Amino acid sequence: MGETRIKRRVQCPQCAEKFYAISVWGCCPHCGYEAEEPDDTVISLPAIRAATTKATDKVYRDMETASIHRAEQAAAMAGVPVSEMSHLKITNLRDNVQNGETYAMPPPPNNPVTQQMELMKQRGMPVGFIGNPNVGTGPTDAARSGGRVLDAINPNSRANPLGATFK
Repeated sequence: MGETRIKRRVQCPQCAEKFYAISVWGCCPHCGYEAEEPDDTVISLPAIRAATTKATDKVYRDMETASIHRAEQAAAMAGVPVSEMSHLKITNLRDNVQNGETYAMPPPPNNPVTQQMELMKQRGMPVGFIGNPNVGTGPTDAARSGGRVLDAINPNSRANPLGATFK
């Protein structure tokens, strides 16, 4: 029995005509443009876009466009600049929603931990790892940043029973 050959729909980069071919490399039947297959040192990633991905992206874009239109209409009705109605614009939708959930991003958490962090920020104290003097920001500091934080919490954390210290 013969080998199954799959034809792909490709588009010529020269004349933009679409045609079916066994490989994306080869000759365009319309204009004669010849695409050469790259050597083994080139890692190519084709633009794979399915109809479902395209449809989903269009839904999100249409929702964002409609929200901009609603903000403009609300500003016209209220007689204020559009910038005052910018909170009506959708700019960030969740893409992993489940049944019963909304697409809107949830509000930031407000609990005792976040309240304490906000209080520390107001007092000028470092909060988290950003701006913390015990954490480096360079590429070589990333591997050692956890050790610095651990040292700040417990200076004896790197000591071992033999008394050796690790770098």
